[in-house]
Amino acid sequence: MTKGQNSRLHQLLNQTGQVHFKSELVASFTGGRSSSSKDLTPNEARELIAYLERQVVAGAEPAEPKPGEKMRKKIFSLCWDMGFCQESNTKEQNSAIVKGLVERLGVLKPKPLNSYTEQELPKLVTQFEQMKRNNEYQSARVLVRELLEGV
Repeated sequence: MTKGQNSRLHQLLNQTGQVHFKSELVASFTGGRSSSSKDLTPNEARELIAYLERQVVAGAEPAEPKPGEKMRKKIFSLCWDMGFCQESNTKEQNSAIVKGLVERLGVLKPKPLNSYTEQELPKLVTQFEQMKRNNEYQSARVLVRELLEGV
């Protein structure tokens, strides 16, 4: 992200009253790769700025995140940390990988990520954190390859 984009981004976040949603917004525009604006690529920054500019023009109220959205983003972040998601993949591929892993390995399999309730999501986040902590994700790499072939 350029300095100019960084300035414009923060100006728009203040203008739309979404400063407190910054990390969630950034995570959604990076596909869960990061929640820090410094990690935005110039393209991602351009998309986020355009999104915020449309809200200013429309005079839209800041959107409240859906219940459980922060925990869903945490699962995406963990998948990035474990190397399942890659910069060389498209957003659609990375999204398909995470959703496929959740459906096949999740505590309530076969259940799609967006179908998990606020009460169920902590168990899923814990499962992915334990997988990362215990270095148990090597066998999941085979599944990731299968998922990529289907996208």
